[in-house]
This record gives sequence, C-alpha cells and structure tokens, in this order.
Amino acid sequence: MNRTVLTFFIVLCLSSVSSFSALAFETKPVRTVIGTVYIRADGRVEGTTSIQTADNVTYVLLGSINDSIVVERANIIIDGEGYTVQGSGARADGFYWSGISNVTVKNTNIKGFYRGISIYSSSSNSISENNITNNHYGVYIDSSSNNNSISGNNITNNDVGVWLWRRSSYNSISGNNITENTVEGISLWSWNTSVSGNNITNNGEGIGLGDALNASVSGNNITNNGFGVWFDCANHNSVSGNNITNNGIGVYFDSNDFDPPSKYNNISGNNMANNGVGIDFGASSNYNSICGNNFTASSSCGISLYSSSNTSIVGNTFTNDGLAVIDSYQNFVEGNTVNGKPLVYLEGTSNYSVRDAGQVILVNCDNIRVEDLNLSKASRGVQLLNTTKSIMARNNITNSFCGIDLSSSSNNSISRNNIANNDYGIHLNSSSDNNVYHNNFVENTHQVQSAGSINVWDDGYTSGGNYWSNYNGTDTNQDGIGDTPYTITANNADGCPLMGSFQSFNITVPPQNSREVYVISNVTISDIRLYAWLTTPNKYLNAGQLFLALIPPYGESTGTGFCRMILANNILNTSNYTVLIDLTPINYTRLPISNETYTILYFTFNPSAQDDIFIVPEFSLLIVPALMMTTATLLTLMVLKRKLSTKQRILA
Repeated sequence: MNRTVLTFFIVLCLSSVSSFSALAFETKPVRTVIGTVYIRADGRVEGTTSIQTADNVTYVLLGSINDSIVVERANIIIDGEGYTVQGSGARADGFYWSGISNVTVKNTNIKGFYRGISIYSSSSNSISENNITNNHYGVYIDSSSNNNSISGNNITNNDVGVWLWRRSSYNSISGNNITENTVEGISLWSWNTSVSGNNITNNGEGIGLGDALNASVSGNNITNNGFGVWFDCANHNSVSGNNITNNGIGVYFDSNDFDPPSKYNNISGNNMANNGVGIDFGASSNYNSICGNNFTASSSCGISLYSSSNTSIVGNTFTNDGLAVIDSYQNFVEGNTVNGKPLVYLEGTSNYSVRDAGQVILVNCDNIRVEDLNLSKASRGVQLLNTTKSIMARNNITNSFCGIDLSSSSNNSISRNNIANNDYGIHLNSSSDNNVYHNNFVENTHQVQSAGSINVWDDGYTSGGNYWSNYNGTDTNQDGIGDTPYTITANNADGCPLMGSFQSFNITVPPQNSREVYVISNVTISDIRLYAWLTTPNKYLNAGQLFLALIPPYGESTGTGFCRMILANNILNTSNYTVLIDLTPINYTRLPISNETYTILYFTFNPSAQDDIFIVPEFSLLIVPALMMTTATLLTLMVLKRKLSTKQRILA
C-alpha cells in the first residue's frame, strides 16, 4: 500500500473526516478554532495576562493557558516555566507561527490540540524541553521551514509525534523522548534532516522517511515499534549507529504501485536484535547498501531481500538469524557471517562444493554440493533460487524459520539431512522433480509447505522415504516401513515413510574402500564401526575375523528398539549374518527384498541395556590373521578400548 495513503488512512481512523480532508489537501494550515492569545509583531501580548515580558524578547508564562497562542514576532524566547498550554481537542494549534524565524518555545506542557506546535515557512526556530502530549500532531513543520531544532522534548501519546512536510530542509531532531505515538513517532517528508540521539519507542511506526532525501538517522534507540524505520520513495539517506530492537520490522523499504522505490540508501553499523525482520526490502528496492550491521535473533530473518537487485550486503554479522532472498538477482553479498561461520552466497556458480558455512544461499547455480554442515538458527539453513542439479546431504538443519527453501529449482537431491525444530522443515515454490528422501523431519511446525511443486519423496521400498515425527501410521509386518503413505499435498506423498530416523554410517573396508551402512531405527545409534576380532576365538568369531559393531550409548527409547539395516554385502563379503547382542545370537529377519548386492536385516533389542550389538558373517569368509595384516590394514581397523567385564574381549 502507498505509504502516504496508509498513513492518512490511519489518521482518518483517529480523527474526523473533515480533519483528514484538511490534512491531506491543505496548502497552508487551517485553524477552525482561532487562538485568543497573541504575541504581536510589535511585542504586545493580547488575550491573556498569563504571559509576561520585560524586554519584548523573553516571554514567560505566569500560569496555564487554555487557548492557542499565535506568534507574530520573530527573535523571541517563550519560556513556559513548566505551565500548561491546554487545548480542547478541536482543530486548533497550541503554538502557531508563519513566515517568521528564530522563535524558541521551551519548558512548556502542550496538550489537547490538533497540532501542538505548528510552524509554517519559518526557519531557525528552537523547540526544546517541552512535554508535548495527547495532540493529533505533536510538532508540525511545513513548507520550506529550514534549520529548525527540536531537542530535549518529551513527545508522547500523540497520533504523530513530529511531522516535517514539503521540502523543509536542514532540520535537527535530537535528544527527544518520542514514545507511545499511535501512528508514527517521526515522519520526514523533507530533505537533509538530522535525527540523532532520540529514544523512539512504542510507536505505531518509529521513523518514516517519505520522499526524504539525504536524511541522517544516527545514534537513536528505536525499540518496540511496529516498524523501526520506514522508507517510501526515499533516496540517499543514511541510517547508522542505531539500536533497532524488538520492532515488528526493524527497517522496511516499502513497495507499492504509486510511488517509485527507495534507492541509494546506506544502512550501516546498527545493532538490530529481536525484530520480526531486521531489514525488509520491498520490490525494486535497488542500489541500497547494508554494511557492518549486527543482526541477532530476528524471528523470521535478519534481512529479507525481495525482488531487488544491485544491493550490497557486506560485512554483516548474523547471530541466530540470517539472510532470505526472494526473486532477487545480481546482488553483491560478501564477508558476512552467520553464527560465527561464513554466509555462503553463490550466484551463477557451477561445480562447487561448500566446505564451511553457517548458511548457504544458491542463486542461478548448478552442480553445487552442500554436505556435512551444521546450519542451525540461520533463518533459512539452505536456500535455492533457480538452482538445479545440486546435492544437499548429511546436514544438520535445525531451529530456523525454514530449514530448506527451494524456489524455481529442480532436479536437486536432498537426502540424509536432519531437519528439526524449524517453523518450516522444507518449503518448495514452483520447484519440481527434486528427490527428497532419507531425511529426518522432526518436530517442525510445518514439516512441508509446497506450492506448484511435484517431487519424489521416497526411494522405493528397498531403502524407503523419510522419517516424519508426526506420522501416525503402523508397521504391522515389522519391516521399518510404514504401512500407509505420508500425505503431503494432493500431488505429493511419501509412499514409504520410515518408522524410525534414518541414520547413515561410513565404513572403511581394507585396504581403503569406503562403504555406507544405512540404518532405520527408533533409537539413535552412536556409531557403527568395522573391527577385527583379535582375542580368543569363539563359536561365532575367529581370530582376525572382521565384523560390524553398533556402538553404545544408544539414544533413549520408550520401549523396544528396532533396527532396519541396509548392508552392502561387499563389506563383510557375505550375505548371511549372525546378529549378536552381548555375544549371544538373537533372531532377526532377512527381508526378502535382499539381493546379491545388499542385505536388509530387521531385529529388535532393548536399548536401555546398552549392550554391544555385533553383525557377524555367518561363516568365516574373511579372516585377517593379526600377524599378516599390512600396516595399512592395521591403521584402518580402529581400536575399541572398551572392555566388557564378563567377556574380557579386546577388539582392534
């Protein structure tokens, strides 16, 4: 919505229709209630005996006044001495002057007026140390009123605290307490204004820059407003060194069909914490610079960049939030960190592996690998925009607004990721033909949000689909796969939902061959390792024989634990196995879909016992005599130092 229209609409709700019409269309302030107190051009005071002057320069209030004060004399000081100028709430001004300069109003309580102080075509005035409350406008400066100072005032409980209008330039607003104003704390439709050192809190909107040019907003405390700073067709402004916290949106660049977007603004060196969004860019907010800011714990994201280009985002620090990019291209993003690790932003990149990151954003990329990263508390852990043929695997993506976000991206692989405790586990918009399986979707508020997208959610019955913490199906045949699909949308379903979390383990087989073992279990397995039996042979293990060991401790389970293990037969060179728990064989099921390449085992156990579980070749097909092992093999076979007191076995 046009920001001007929005502001006036709110004003309409707070005042009469006639008042709104005058506000929107007047060319000079109109006062339907004329004040009865005048300070005339020749120095005389008319309409009250409560204002006294000895020199026609300094005017002192001797008591409170229940009328407007019209000032016609320049170069004077009006000292309220703590008294009150009270209005009736009608369309009148507390103080009004036009076409004169160098008027000071100080130490006065001004309340109950349409405009507490109204200055028209006047310059070099000072408004200081006043309490300006319960007016429609606290301070209203209009029509090329320049070089005015508003300082040290308490401006509260007005509809609009300070309004600078129609090319009023080089004004200063400093050191004020501007709070609890319903619509806006400060509204700048002016040029070259300085706003510094103010406390701007609990307003509908903190500071509005509408058609503002070359304004400087620095060193302010901007807290608990709906919007901290709002840009609307405002260019070449600076917002720096402010504390911008606990706002709905910290800094908002408006976008509408009526006004041109805001460009060439600099947002730097600010502390932005606990906002809904730190900085939110509306469409076509181009050529702006966001540098050296600290973003902390924004509930949605630190920066949201929507349909904008040529924006520079450099040297910012994100803690427990990050960057979101929506339909935005040709931006410069460099030198930023998320939770102490690099924010990796790639645009137009191919054939690249991301090695270290706190957040990953891929724009117009292909063949990118994002693997083995901890991408937590990052607003969006991984974001893909118009990106294809990329892999996201074995990442831990938790406690973010969105775990994985795909827009206009296809033919990507998303597997073996832990996606937990996000507002949205995965979001897909116009993104089809992606493979999404072997992931753990755990306690996300929305596991999946999908629009205009059709994707593959399982790898068939052999290896299954994903684990969904909110899946309420059953597993009557005890194979680790749910009996009914997990429905996502009308066109998307996981046909083979997992009954436990998907876990993968890399096994090094001598001499140096890497194999993976896949486990589906309702219990977390700490590790699976390949060992050689180097102690006294027994019924199931010969000296030097290789076997797999599930390593305790196991995660908590409320009942019986189960394990569905997908095991490549070339790890132990067999397809026939014995499963030992504490060196005692147990019954297990070799699922009929096993073949010459893979064997799929299913067994149950008591996780609370924390017993060793061994997967042993049924026949001694691979014997590795200790004395004949090569140095490479000995290095490959790790040493398990744990000893069970009843068996006194030593594994190497």
